Amino acid sequence: MSIVGPHPYTSRQDLFENHFMPLLNVKPGMTGLSQITEAREGFRTTEQRIKDDLHYVENWSLFLDIKIILMTAFSQQPSASTDC
Repeated sequence: MSIVGPHPYTSRQDLFENHFMPLLNVKPGMTGLSQITEAREGFRTTEQRIKDDLHYVENWSLFLDIKIILMTAFSQQPSASTDC
């Protein structure tokens, strides 16, 4: 597992069409483009997540990784409820 990368996906062939196969050749990450997009925009479908992950894989750069790490670090996280 790497710090930045796509969601972890299974290697089951029946879940992917041929154009989704590049996702199986990349190490999954603890954070990624689809995670920060979901944090900003709310719930996303599996198809939307896969499109984000494919965009990441096809456009990978060190700059993109740094941008994702910074966006993750400064994203708004839901605060824990303090109902006591």
